[in-house]
Amino acid sequence: MHISRKKLIIAVAVVAVVAGAAWGVWWACIGSTPEYRVRALIQEWQDAQKQLGPLEASLIHSGLIDGRYDRQVKVTDECRSLGGAAALPLIRALQDDDPKVRRAAAQILGGVGLSTTETVPALVQALKDKDRNVRSSAAWALGEMGPDAKEAVPVLAKMLKHENSEMRADAARALGWLGPVAKGGVPALIEALKDKGTRVRYYAVLALGEIGPVAKEAVPALIKALKDENRLLRSSAAWALGEIGADAKEAVPALTKALKDEDANVSEAATWALEKIKAGAADTER
Repeated sequence: MHISRKKLIIAVAVVAVVAGAAWGVWWACIGSTPEYRVRALIQEWQDAQKQLGPLEASLIHSGLIDGRYDRQVKVTDECRSLGGAAALPLIRALQDDDPKVRRAAAQILGGVGLSTTETVPALVQALKDKDRNVRSSAAWALGEMGPDAKEAVPVLAKMLKHENSEMRADAARALGWLGPVAKGGVPALIEALKDKGTRVRYYAVLALGEIGPVAKEAVPALIKALKDENRLLRSSAAWALGEIGADAKEAVPALTKALKDEDANVSEAATWALEKIKAGAADTER
């Protein structure tokens, strides 16, 4: 049967209109839902990491360089705009078969700071993921959530004995970010100061300082850390003692000796710490 060109054009136009309408209905019903939007944002996050390259992405995740790249900011901002509606899709993504998706979900949760009653337990569970990168991302995310992630302390403390040194370092760093609520992890952090890995010891020292006065039982171990062969670790130990304050008064002789350290940063940190301890003691006496 012969169909005129005019009728064919009209038929094609009708199909296009119907298809467009169907697409609009689909987008309205499915494409614009939080579940779909979050999955799309997870993909965009992954694409952005590929674009940056593995080294840059790793540095961003480790906090060693500023991660405020446009695409990452866009993803976190959009998830943040969804509020609690983004939480459940991201939690589901933590169970995805693809470890890259699980890792991205954890990183976005940390970047957005979605510390809900559901997200924290899900991230704690992710600390047991079979993929090391997922576990590391979950530890970072929990640290970003601060005190709201208090229930993660026992699991993070246990991670300080993990066979992988990067995992131990991530656990120590996360405990520090939790602040004083991580008091229960202090004994494990003290033990971590004996770790063979310099990075693990460094983050353990920082964590004890960030936990603050409630970590006073760590003072003897921090005094020993003032003699560490790594100068950054020595200056950090002095800083941590200052953060503990008046309860670190037994460190005064060691800090006084550290004033003569060959590294200027160590001596400066020791000076600051002595002032903090003295000020704290004065406040206590009032």
